[in-house]
Amino acid sequence: MLALAERAAELRRPAKSDPDPRVCRRAQALFLLAQGESVLAVARWFRTAPHRVRAWRARFLEGGRDRLADAPRTGRPPKLSPAELALLDEALERGPQAYSRPVTIWSIRDLCTLLRQQCRVRVSVYMVHRAVRGLGYRYRRPRHDLRHRQDREAVAP
Repeated sequence: MLALAERAAELRRPAKSDPDPRVCRRAQALFLLAQGESVLAVARWFRTAPHRVRAWRARFLEGGRDRLADAPRTGRPPKLSPAELALLDEALERGPQAYSRPVTIWSIRDLCTLLRQQCRVRVSVYMVHRAVRGLGYRYRRPRHDLRHRQDREAVAP
């Protein structure tokens, strides 16, 4: 407890304005601990278990503000490999005619078929749509506009 009181000044900034809300919350809890509040009172105030407050204190004393942040989580591995994403990017740049497709623009279903044929990978339409958005493309149905082919004099008001 004494060590935490000595390091209370380190908690002021993260407790007020840390960009990570979890770090801010944990720093606020530790700041109350440093001011003499009991672990149980702080746990009740922050609606958490006392062992969590003790863990935050131990982590802070061990490594400072950086140890209050959550460790990176692995999560589920991506369905599409970098090579498959590169194929999608190349296909979107080159267009469907370069891959002997009888269409003028790609549809998401056509891209799914391309991935299945070229890479032997089956992915959902939703997954390909997310990958296309992740590559910086926006997919939407084309609008056919023939104003450029109209006679300007006939259309003029």
